[in-house]
Amino acid sequence: MTQVIILPATATSGAYAEGSTILSLPHPATSVSTRYLYSPKPRGLYELTLVDHANPHSIILTSELDASDAKHANNSCPTGTEDKGSVISSAQICIATIISPQLLLLPVLFRYEAQFRVWEDISDALMRTSASFELILDFLEQHVSTITDIEEPAEGLKCYRLSRPKLFAHFWTRAKRMASHLPDSIVKSQIERKLAPARYDISTPQEMYQAARHQTALTMLAAYFPPQLMTEFLAAHAEEKQKLATYIEELNEQRAEEMMLQSAVSDRKPAKRKFEDADAAAAAAAKEKATSKSSKGVRMLNKVDKSGMSKLSTFFKKK
Repeated sequence: MTQVIILPATATSGAYAEGSTILSLPHPATSVSTRYLYSPKPRGLYELTLVDHANPHSIILTSELDASDAKHANNSCPTGTEDKGSVISSAQICIATIISPQLLLLPVLFRYEAQFRVWEDISDALMRTSASFELILDFLEQHVSTITDIEEPAEGLKCYRLSRPKLFAHFWTRAKRMASHLPDSIVKSQIERKLAPARYDISTPQEMYQAARHQTALTMLAAYFPPQLMTEFLAAHAEEKQKLATYIEELNEQRAEEMMLQSAVSDRKPAKRKFEDADAAAAAAAKEKATSKSSKGVRMLNKVDKSGMSKLSTFFKKK
């Protein structure tokens, strides 16, 4: 069955190079068999995540042309050779995301953490978990030194042991790099929504946005660590996490207060309008009552147009 794989720009050339292959390897944190794309040139390892659609449908693939380019292309092609694209019956899409090769080494290095091991011991342990590791052993060996201490008991013989300081420093650097390139969907759902200020006249400090980005990236990376290492890795940055949590809690309290204030104002407006209407009705009733007590002659006189007429008191003034 034909399947669509969305690749990062850095992988588009290597994915079609000779030797590119899809491997089934254990997930570093869960040991569940997971698919990865390995491209030898440029060398890279990509985790494949399957995205399915709730309602089954098809996908149509065509050349990436805008309207003017498409018209020109069709006009210049002989009849019957226009690019009509192709239809894929399955809507499943694999998204390839680059993964650090050091993460695939973690389970074995963590198991042998108590002592130094030669590379052959490490590679044999990897092969026992999946024979597919054989295709990328030399690729992994190039990266093992970035997260391990190294000893050379004899000339040309290197032994490796997991170094937690080097491991955490390596992935903290990677987390900061990831924090600057998080997908928009994650930024909107996990950062901007949580840090939105309660009122328009206040703004969230930039350092809080940065802290939120860091913590999001750290959490994403830590999901690939064995549980014990994950806890320790996140604990190393607990101070920043606590500051962020305190700020978010204050924001939530401000939002609650603002909602209560708006609710109180909304409740007062109908009550004020009710009292104003009652006062107007009372004034109208009083006026009508006063009018009804007047004599018939006075009521008739009130209906007469008196503009230009002199008041009665003018006749009694001294001449």
